[in-house]
Amino acid sequence: MLLKVLIFYTAVTTLVQADDHEPLFLDMSYNFKEGETIYWPNVDQPYIHPPIYVGDDYGFWYESYSFCAPEHGGTHLDAPSHFYEGGHRVHEIPLDTLIGPVIKIDMKAKADLDRDAELNVTDIEEWEDTYGTIPDDVILMVYTGWGERYPDKLTFLGTDTNDTSLLHFPGIHPDTAQWLVDNRKVKAVGIDTASLDYGQSSEFRTHVILFSKNIPGLENVANLDQLPTTGATIYMLPINIYDGSGAPCRIFATEWKDGLVDPYKVDRSTLGGQSPYLQHGGNSPYLDMTHPLKEGETPQWPDETVYDLEIVYRGLTDVGFHYETNQLCTAEHIGSHIDAPVHFKKYGTAINDVSLEALIGPAIKIDIAEKAWNNSEAMMEVSDLEEWEEENGLIPDDVILLVHTGWHCRWPDVGLYSGTTTKNYTQLHFPGIHPDAAQWLVDNRKIKAVGIDTLSLDFGQSQDFGTHQILLDRNITGFENVANLHLLPAKGATVFGIPMKIYEGSAAPARMFATGWNPDLPDICSGQDCVVYSISVILICFLFNIFI
Repeated sequence: MLLKVLIFYTAVTTLVQADDHEPLFLDMSYNFKEGETIYWPNVDQPYIHPPIYVGDDYGFWYESYSFCAPEHGGTHLDAPSHFYEGGHRVHEIPLDTLIGPVIKIDMKAKADLDRDAELNVTDIEEWEDTYGTIPDDVILMVYTGWGERYPDKLTFLGTDTNDTSLLHFPGIHPDTAQWLVDNRKVKAVGIDTASLDYGQSSEFRTHVILFSKNIPGLENVANLDQLPTTGATIYMLPINIYDGSGAPCRIFATEWKDGLVDPYKVDRSTLGGQSPYLQHGGNSPYLDMTHPLKEGETPQWPDETVYDLEIVYRGLTDVGFHYETNQLCTAEHIGSHIDAPVHFKKYGTAINDVSLEALIGPAIKIDIAEKAWNNSEAMMEVSDLEEWEEENGLIPDDVILLVHTGWHCRWPDVGLYSGTTTKNYTQLHFPGIHPDAAQWLVDNRKIKAVGIDTLSLDFGQSQDFGTHQILLDRNITGFENVANLHLLPAKGATVFGIPMKIYEGSAAPARMFATGWNPDLPDICSGQDCVVYSISVILICFLFNIFI
C-alpha cells in the first residue's frame, strides 16, 4: 500500500506541480464524482462512473470507464435552448461567446444574511459607481459565497430530499436580467449556485430572459472567491454535445492574480478566418478542433459503451415556458477526447489531476497526410520528425505535437474512419504514431502532449499500444480524434485541450481549439487539392469525393 501511495504521489506531483510557481490558470470547475456531484433534486439518474475494464490481463495496464450524467449538474453550461425554444443548443454556441474578459459582482454579504437573496439592479448600479460601466462583450459572474457549501447538498441546495419546493439558495432577479439585456451587452452570465434563478423560483424567468437573447448561463462555478473583480479572462468550455440543452463544462481563468500574465492571450483585433464550426457568421480568432458528439455519427472504440443522448423533456411546461433537458451516457474515450496517463499506467495521473498547464501551449504539426491517404496502416516515424526539423528547426521544449493524417475527411463515417463497423477491434484500420517515434520523442525532446486526428495514437492494428505506453508512462497526455488539423500551420499556433473534469477518469471528452490558425491552408479532402499528390492518390481523391 505504501508503494502505491508513493508512486501515485510521484506521478501527480510530476504532472500537476512541476515546480512551485503560482498556477497560471485558476480552475473554476468541480470534479464530476459519484455520490458528490450535485444535481437538481428530482433527476432520475445522478452521475455514475462505472468501469469498462481495469487491469493487466493483456500484458499491460489498461483502465477505461463509462459515465452517465444529466446535462445540468456539477459545473455546467446552460445552452439558451434549455429554457427558450429556438435558442442555441450547445454545439451552436460560438467559442467567441465562451471566451472573454470577465467581471465579478459580489453579493456575498447579503446572501450570508438571506439564503433567498437575489442580485438586484441596485447591486449592479453600485458596482458601476465603483468600477465604471460594464463593458461590452464581457462575461458576468455573480459571487454569492455558496461555493463554500459545495458538495454538501443540504447546505448548498437547502434540502437533501427530492422536494424542489424546499430549495433555498441565492440567484439573479428577473428584473436584473431584463435590465442587463436592455442596457448592457454581456456575452454570458454565471453564478456559484445551482441556478441563475434563486432556489424558490418556479417560473425561471431569469433563465428565460437571458436565453431569449442567446446569452448562455454557467452554474455551480467554483472558486469565484479567488476571481478578481475585473481584469481576468475566462474560458468556459462545455463538452461539445450535438443538440445539447447544456453540458458539463470546464471553466478556468487567466490573469487572476497580480503579476500573472497570460502568454496565450489573443489580440482580438487580429482575427483568424471563418472557423468551420462557427455557424453564425463573422470571423473568429478561435478554431474549434472538436467533433460534436452525435448519436450514430461519433466513431468510437468498438467494444466500449455506445454514445447515447436521451431526451428527458422537450416542450412546454405546465407553467407555460419552453424547457428541454437530456441525459448523457457514453464511454470516456469518445469523440475528441484526452487520454490521461492512468489509461495505460498503473497508479498514473487521472484526468482530473492533469494540470491545465500541461494541456495548453504552443503547437507544432507533423503532416503525414500524403503517405496516409492511401495507406491506412501508415505511421508517423522518426524520419518524419527529422524531416520536420530539417525544415522548421528543432522541436521546441514544452510544445503540443499534433499529427495530421487527413483522417478527418472520413469523419463521421464509422466504416471509413475506423476501418470497421463491427465490434471486432482486430479489424480496426487507421494511421497512428510508431512506437519508435514515441520513444525518440521522450528520449530526445521535451513535449507536453501529443495528438492525432484518428481514433488512437497507435495505429489501428496495434495489439500492445506501444505508443500509448511510452508516452503516458512519461506523463505525456494524448489528444485523439482532433478535428480541423489541416488548418493549423506547421508551427506558430497555440492549442488548448480542455477535458471534462472526471474524478479518477482515464480520459474525458474535451473541448479542443486553437489560435494562430490559417483558413487558407489546403484541405486534402477537397478534390482540387488532390493535384498535389501522385496519380494514384488523385484517383483515390476522385473516388472519395464521388462516393463519400
